[in-house]
Amino acid sequence: MPGVSSPAELDEELVTELGWGVATALGLYAELGFWSFNLALYGLPAGYPLLLRMVCRQNPRPMYRSDVTYLELLHWEAAVDVLPEELAAWAGDRFRG
Repeated sequence: MPGVSSPAELDEELVTELGWGVATALGLYAELGFWSFNLALYGLPAGYPLLLRMVCRQNPRPMYRSDVTYLELLHWEAAVDVLPEELAAWAGDRFRG
């Protein structure tokens, strides 16, 4: 969202565009079998772009592991189950409009 640093600066058209992107990502998560996610939208100082971060979480199942791992708690390093390149291949052209 070029030129937007805060959620307060989003007009109706940009909210629609942002909603499309979130819905597209959630559709991909659904196809991959994920049911749970977290989303954060950060306003930043003027001159920096608005930041949205969304991550899928492990589905709750009997005997499932926590989705907060020792790497994150002790080393501030995220652990992933799928390589970013594999996820990009699955996402394909979804975000090219």
